[in-house]
Amino acid sequence: MKKNKWKKITALLLACLIAIQCSSFAFAYTNPFEDVSSNSWFYNAVMYVNGNGLMTGKDPSHFAPEEYMQRQDVAVVLARHFQSVGGNVDLSGPSDPYYANYIKWAKEKQIMMGYANGNFGVGDYITREAFVTVLYRYKSIGGIDPDPSVLDTYSDLNKISDYAKLPMDFAIVDGIIQGYEKDGVKTIDPQGFLTRAMAAQIMERFFDTYGD
Repeated sequence: MKKNKWKKITALLLACLIAIQCSSFAFAYTNPFEDVSSNSWFYNAVMYVNGNGLMTGKDPSHFAPEEYMQRQDVAVVLARHFQSVGGNVDLSGPSDPYYANYIKWAKEKQIMMGYANGNFGVGDYITREAFVTVLYRYKSIGGIDPDPSVLDTYSDLNKISDYAKLPMDFAIVDGIIQGYEKDGVKTIDPQGFLTRAMAAQIMERFFDTYGD
């Protein structure tokens, strides 16, 4: 009788522990954004970048997934990640505008140097090929012979800028960026602007593939 009693108590405690763990997990991953449906293709990616403090919403309840990613915000996101893995980002400079110190860090690390005319391009949208190139520089991935033939499968290969061909090659091979079919033709759309949802998905793939 006592043996059965202890079995019941043990089972009850185990059930409570599982319920608490599940409840904590659900709470940790509660979606704060009204414009990010759990059925959307970018849901997991948005939860990843937001949950890891890499990308916040445009306001507390809106992520704005279809808005284009701006260059200064790419610098902010990568600096936040660099900090999260123990890197030092000097934020002692002016905090207004919010991206000033992050841009300074990105330029010092030669991750994003800006345009040839000396401007960084604050407010400019970033293209798919430029974003991949920035990620490539961030991780300093090298020492591997590329396979240029992988780019030949895309109809708009000739639209990839020379500076972006190596980064795009690695990104395609490792599944960091994927093309899509347009009118039955496979395209990588290198000059297309990157939405915030796309940026979230590419970053999730990138850090998952290359590690933090």
